[in-house]
Amino acid sequence: MEKLPLIVNINQNSLDDGPGIRSVIFFKGCPLNCVWCQNPETINPKQELIFQPDSCINCQPCNVSCRIDSFHYKENNLRISRELCNQCNLDFQCSQQCPAEVFEKAGKYYKISDLVKIIRSNRIFYNNTGGGVTLSGGEPLLFPKYTRQLVEELRKENISVCIETSGQFKMNDDINFILRNSDLIYYDIKTIDSNRHRKYCGAENKRIISNFNKIISDINPILPVSKKWLDFKNIKHKRPILIPRTPLIPDITTTQENLLQTAEFFKKNGIKLINLLVYNPLWHNKAKSLGKTVYYTRKKWMNEEELQLVRDIFNDFIFEKFK
Repeated sequence: MEKLPLIVNINQNSLDDGPGIRSVIFFKGCPLNCVWCQNPETINPKQELIFQPDSCINCQPCNVSCRIDSFHYKENNLRISRELCNQCNLDFQCSQQCPAEVFEKAGKYYKISDLVKIIRSNRIFYNNTGGGVTLSGGEPLLFPKYTRQLVEELRKENISVCIETSGQFKMNDDINFILRNSDLIYYDIKTIDSNRHRKYCGAENKRIISNFNKIISDINPILPVSKKWLDFKNIKHKRPILIPRTPLIPDITTTQENLLQTAEFFKKNGIKLINLLVYNPLWHNKAKSLGKTVYYTRKKWMNEEELQLVRDIFNDFIFEKFK
């Protein structure tokens, strides 16, 4: 029996995850483990403790107690010993005690009916802008039965559905239904070389490439040739739109070799409209708050020379979003 997934966040006013104003539901759990993950709190499917010492307001005395003394003060700064913390056996008592939310619990269970109630309250914004709901993560297709039920309920409400996927899933009837009943599929193509994909993403990309080809051949999605196809307010589509996304990670996905291979792969599959995600270094603070070891250490944004290389190689494509 499929476990109920955790949700780490519901962003109810997004302009970056599909057409119009959208509510983005971030599922917790991902089959990949990319060294640059922008949402590291969504990798582990289990609940985790977020620790943000900079939020401490130095209550005297401190309202938070730990049964095993896993946190302490050093030089007037609050510290945590991750090797001691057992997350109160998933009770996370410290997160319930701190008024400044120095300690937070990452991940919350939602009944589908509760999610739909939240989403329904934003209907006026969807209708006025051609927006809707985007299922993201993590990987929403890691929980196919739950996600299918959610999509079914949203379809009953006549609410547009967009899905963001890493492509690392085993196709089945539930996933087939989800993809066919989505208005827009954002599909990540990170690196073409399978060995590099395994090195930097934790798994080879054979299944990802295979699923991409299968979606094109079996589901027959619309491969848009202009951004006009994304006017969901005025245009209704009978088939899902497919847009591949490539995260631009300096020295990993932005090598000239990978960019050329990716461009060739898109051309081979009849892709014209693409989404390039410019590297955002702010994820480092998120990883630190989870006690994760950071293996990719770049903390600078991409410079103009790096961006220009991307423009030159993808000059035959249309960018949905790109600097």
